[in-house]
Amino acid sequence: MKNNYNRIKISMAVLCMSGVLSACEIPDMPSVKAIWHKQEETVKVSYEMPAAGEALLVRDDYHKEQHLKDTFTIAAVGSPYEEILTKAKSLLEKKGYGLEIVLCEDYHSPNELLQEGKIEGNFFQHKAHLERYNIENNTVLEESAEIFFQPMGIFPGKKIQLSQLSQGTKILVPQEITGFARSLFLLQQEGILGLLSDTDLLAEEADITENPYGVTLIKCEEEKIWERKEEADFFICTMGYVLAAGEHPGKLALAVEKEDSLAAQNLSQILVVKGEKKRMEPLVQILCSKEMEKFVEEYYRGSLQFIGERKGTEKE
Repeated sequence: MKNNYNRIKISMAVLCMSGVLSACEIPDMPSVKAIWHKQEETVKVSYEMPAAGEALLVRDDYHKEQHLKDTFTIAAVGSPYEEILTKAKSLLEKKGYGLEIVLCEDYHSPNELLQEGKIEGNFFQHKAHLERYNIENNTVLEESAEIFFQPMGIFPGKKIQLSQLSQGTKILVPQEITGFARSLFLLQQEGILGLLSDTDLLAEEADITENPYGVTLIKCEEEKIWERKEEADFFICTMGYVLAAGEHPGKLALAVEKEDSLAAQNLSQILVVKGEKKRMEPLVQILCSKEMEKFVEEYYRGSLQFIGERKGTEKE
């Protein structure tokens, strides 16, 4: 079995879909007050992690409304986290709770702010990222709830059905390590390839044991796959790229990573806290509610898999 720590480290390459879903317009969403902002130039959010300390955050004055029972302070980085928390805020207010949304511009600040006690939780990362962060920083930040997973899908290129697979079929796949490994697992899920039994999220072409269709995998930067889709018979990418192109990924996909897949188990997006699990119960209940599930299904059109109930949280 390959080293688990290296798997965690490499899986960071797919942290968040901020750069993908931020390109989508989400209709009828109320604005969010950014109470943290950067003093210098904007940092471009990408799939590569910014250097520590790249963003300098300062806090504005914020006055909590007196009629609320309590207010939760949660940090987020971009879309879809901002929209989901905004929806949660409106649902919480109906129950007498407030939600203060802290918008950060890099992937380091949310955990640093939580560790420093300046916020109560954050919502921007997957499980593998949190595990890596705790190892590297000797911290004990905790997962409070799994909310959603950002799956990859197989989509039509020159051919429109997987039943059209034939010898020499060409498939465009992400060249990034984790994206490529997830593509292999997705192809195995659909019976197109076979992999070594101990393969993990560092899987590579050498791990293929069966290729009955003689499939040729064409590696490409994931953000360019959509524009090159006609070059291959099929293509694989994170569903958010298809949403960003204005399509309905849930309807267009020929196959999608399943909720119990290796990727879903390691890369599900989570609410993270620092010893505040019980206090966060009202927020967790909202994030895992039927109303939130409906919102995710409606606005993200299959590009997110809602898994708020995986931990057994009772939906309302």
